[in-house]
Amino acid sequence: MLTLIAIVLISFGGFCVSLAFKKGYQTVVPLMIGVALIALGFYVLPTQNDGMPDVYYRK
Repeated sequence: MLTLIAIVLISFGGFCVSLAFKKGYQTVVPLMIGVALIALGFYVLPTQNDGMPDVYYRK
């Protein structure tokens, strides 16, 4: 499930980045959003291998 979320985040981030380069004007905001989504997706992705990070199950 978490891998699916990561894939969706990365693909949507890539779409935002490509949209930013395609439009040409006001590129900073979509570019930042796209890069942030891709980074978030790659941050979520490795946690699937060794379980959730400490933040999720530490109360």
